[in-house]
Amino acid sequence: MALGAAYSGFPEGRASSAIRLMEAAENWGEWCKGVDMQGKILGLSSRRWEIARAILRPKKP
Repeated sequence: MALGAAYSGFPEGRASSAIRLMEAAENWGEWCKGVDMQGKILGLSSRRWEIARAILRPKKP
């Protein structure tokens, strides 16, 4: 996984699951609102989920 290095401390399977969840999301705003629920589904601690969300959040132009 090319992005694996960006996820130090994250099991690769969970990081790729997060990427798949985001790719499947039709609306970024809705996805961000559901971040707590998605974090629980992935089994990430809140702090780790915040880090993952910050890494994966789309960059504003």
